[in-house]
This record gives sequence, C-alpha cells and structure tokens, in this order.
Amino acid sequence: MMSIFALLCAVAQSAPPSGWELVGMTNGVEVARKTIEGSDLFAFRGEAITDVHVSVLSALLLNDPLGPDWVDLMNISYLIEQESEHTKVIRQGYDLPWPVADRDYVMRQEAKYDPSSKTFT
Repeated sequence: MMSIFALLCAVAQSAPPSGWELVGMTNGVEVARKTIEGSDLFAFRGEAITDVHVSVLSALLLNDPLGPDWVDLMNISYLIEQESEHTKVIRQGYDLPWPVADRDYVMRQEAKYDPSSKTFT
C-alpha cells in the first residue's frame, strides 16, 4: 500500500490529469485524488499557482520535521530511510478529532523539478 503525494507549483491546469478526481479547492490549492488498484487507500495531490519561489516551497515540503508546524492535524513526520538524493521513505501521523481514530502511514516520497516549466512534483 503506497500513498502518492504531488504538489505542483507555478503551473496550473484547468482539470486534474487523467485518472484524477477533483475533490475541491482549498485556499487556492486544487485538490484531487485517485484510487489505487488493489488498495483501500487513494493517492492525493494538490496544485497551485504561487508568488513564492519554488525553492522556498520545496525546502519546506521536503523538511519532514516541519510538517506538524504547517499541516493541519499532523502530529508526527520523520524520515525512515533516504533511498536516494530525491527519494525517501517517511512516516507521518495525524491527531484526528473524536470519533475518528488517529491515522499514520509510511510513504515513499519522490521529488522532481523541471526547470523549463518551473514545476516541482
């Protein structure tokens, strides 16, 4: 079971890519999800246009211990394994309100930057 997280900055699309279902718009971030075959989990992504330089956003997103400081309800986020320069395995947990049970998961995170389109995935 694997979750996928992709945040695209500086390039917006009018609709999510094929296979993705639009969930909604929150604070200027278009949120979408898709089912993962053979899993009860789904992949999720957010996409936004921002005036903040992509290097600032990517530095924040890739700094795991800072997650609980800016992600709503997140209470843990830390590195388990650094697979390569741009790929790692992390654990994140969420302190959810009753009656929902707290959640945590292990996620393989890959970071990619395309300088021609100024897109960070």
